Amino acid sequence: MGIQMKLARSSRILPYLWQGKSTIEKLISEDKAGMGQQTQAPPTKVCIFSPEESVCEALAQQSTEAGYNVEGKFNKPQPLLDFLLNSDLQQIVVVDLDDNREARLQLIKELSAKRPLPIVAVSNEQDRRLTARAIESGAQTFILKPVQTKDIYAAFLVAAAQQTKQEKLEIEIQTLSTKLTDRKIIERAKGILIDSAKLSEAEAFRLMQKQSQSESRPMVEIARSIISTNQLVRQAARPKE
Repeated sequence: MGIQMKLARSSRILPYLWQGKSTIEKLISEDKAGMGQQTQAPPTKVCIFSPEESVCEALAQQSTEAGYNVEGKFNKPQPLLDFLLNSDLQQIVVVDLDDNREARLQLIKELSAKRPLPIVAVSNEQDRRLTARAIESGAQTFILKPVQTKDIYAAFLVAAAQQTKQEKLEIEIQTLSTKLTDRKIIERAKGILIDSAKLSEAEAFRLMQKQSQSESRPMVEIARSIISTNQLVRQAARPKE
C-alpha cells in the first residue's frame, strides 16, 4: 500500500477528531462497507514500546482511557519482539521513535516482516520525512506528542483498518497468483491431450471438465494427473540402458 494513500487516510481521519468517537467509527465502517466484505473485529489489545518509562506509562494510560487493554510495556526492543513472536493475539503496537530513530525504524521493519500487526509510530517531531519513513517501514499511522486520548483512539482505528486492507490485498494477490499457476497447469495438460489424443483445444478442455465433474475434483487436479501420467509414459518409453 502506497505511502501517499496511508498519509491521505490519516489526514482524512484527523479533521473528525473533535466530533468524537461515533463519527470516527462511522468513517471506519464506511471504509469497511466499501470493501464489500465482512472484516473481523479490530484488535483491542495494545503493546507499547518506548525507552522512556514515563512515556510508556502515559501511552498506557491513554490507551486504557481509549478503551484498549494494555498487554505489555517495553523499554527494550528484544523483549517486545520475543513477546509478539510468541503470541497469537491480534494486537496494536505503539512504537516511540524518539531517542534513536534509525533503530526504531528498523524495529518497525522487523516487526512488519516477522509479525505483521497494526503499528502506530509516535514522535515529538513534526517532520513529513520522518512520517513517510515510518509508514514506509511498516507503520500504518503516525501521531505527535503530546499525545491525547482522542489521538490514540483515532490512530488505533486507522492502523487496524489499514492493516486489514493490507491483509486482504495480500490474499487477493495470492489468489490471483494461484489462479494463474492453475491456468498454466491446465493449459499444459490440454496441450498433452491435443498432441497425444489428437483432440481439438475445445475437445481437450471438455474432456478435462467432464472428468472433473465426474470425480468431483478441481480441474487443476485432473490436469496434474494428466501431466504426471504423461511423464510416467515418457519415462517408460525411454530405451533401457
